[in-house]
Amino acid sequence: GYPGTICYATSVDGIHWVKYDQNPVMVASEDWESDNVDSPTVIKDGGLYKMWYETGDCICYATSVDGINWNKYSENPVLKPGPPGSWDDGCVYDACVIKDGDTYKMWYGGEHPEPYDYEHIGYATSPDGINWTKYLENPVFIPCPSGKCEAESPSVIKAGSLYEFWYGRSKGICYATSSDGVNWVTYLGNPVLQSGPPGSWDSGEIYGCTVIKDGD
Repeated sequence: GYPGTICYATSVDGIHWVKYDQNPVMVASEDWESDNVDSPTVIKDGGLYKMWYETGDCICYATSVDGINWNKYSENPVLKPGPPGSWDDGCVYDACVIKDGDTYKMWYGGEHPEPYDYEHIGYATSPDGINWTKYLENPVFIPCPSGKCEAESPSVIKAGSLYEFWYGRSKGICYATSSDGVNWVTYLGNPVLQSGPPGSWDSGEIYGCTVIKDGD
């Protein structure tokens, strides 16, 4: 529910989860958080957990040594909406971050206010996870020719030289690939995961996936 908080859980098999008994591990506490923290993306970089999370219309940053006690970056937010008239001047959110060599790479949702109000995906890079440069030709992914459609909650991994991308759209989760993280080829057999049949727990929209590659 709103306002959002961020919680923590662990599992030995990825299926059966144990919630941390002192949840939540992060709550809104700063003026710029608009009483809401949610949609975290986390990587472990060396011995440090790094989190990018959504607050109102911006993306913010925090670090932790244990995944439980988080230190928010004092100069948040680290990614803001674009200037008036741009494709993401309404809000930026749903960040997905990977570290590719020495570069942090982010794919994020952006919206222009009504009457458009369709979520497309932008791209940004950073040398440190804090100072981000948006790609000049954003958005890098629009899921339909008309542009009047959404691609929600990007999840990106790099497998070898290939970037693989899963995103939510309408009644399913879809898939696309790229050689550079910017130019994407949509899988013709989408969606790769569909909503459940009528009456099932996931018969409505399904979205907000996170994908990892664990061995094969």
